[in-house]
Amino acid sequence: MKEVYLYFNNADTNGQIDTAHDVYCVPVSRFRGMTNVGTGRNELVLMFEPIEGPIELASNAYPADVSDTVTLTVAQDSAPTVIKALIAAFNAGPHATGDVITIADDANGVYFNSNITGVATVVQAAAAA
Repeated sequence: MKEVYLYFNNADTNGQIDTAHDVYCVPVSRFRGMTNVGTGRNELVLMFEPIEGPIELASNAYPADVSDTVTLTVAQDSAPTVIKALIAAFNAGPHATGDVITIADDANGVYFNSNITGVATVVQAAAAA
């Protein structure tokens, strides 16, 4: 089944991928939500169901409530504007196109919204052993 995917590239401007998870691509259907970080006024964290599958806690057999996260840097105090723009794009149809929406591509200087200035971090949850 075709889905819309979100693309994030945290590689250096020279295009070198030199850290794990510099490039992250995830179906919109795995999106959980987004929030600002602490009292910072220029970061926005997007949370997704882990792309490597359910995570299990060592102490029991229940999946841990963890997320893959992408932290975007945004213009100061622009998080609400970016959130609204992203939600509008996620909800725009048609949904089964197989398209890719570039949210932030640091290597090529391409950003979905003019208030997005980069990818600060990508953290992918580890798969259950």
